Amino acid sequence: VRPRLERLEREYAGRATFLQCNFKAEPALCYEQRVFSFPTVHFYLPRIGRVSRAVLTGKDAVPKVRERLGRFLGGSRQLRLRQEL
Repeated sequence: VRPRLERLEREYAGRATFLQCNFKAEPALCYEQRVFSFPTVHFYLPRIGRVSRAVLTGKDAVPKVRERLGRFLGGSRQLRLRQEL
């Protein structure tokens, strides 16, 4: 899954930031964020916080991430209203 996420990171450079957390080095953070399956991806928006999460498999990693990034970066009316609150 990592190579696929790295390709997506390059594709969305400048529009989305991709970060990773090492569970062994940061178990408290993973538990706090309810990460129990790997890989788990969280999506955050400025001034809103976490808006979505997904547990990925090799087969569905790219479609799941693209779908969510499209929704959050696409500027939907509902999303703009939430950001204005």
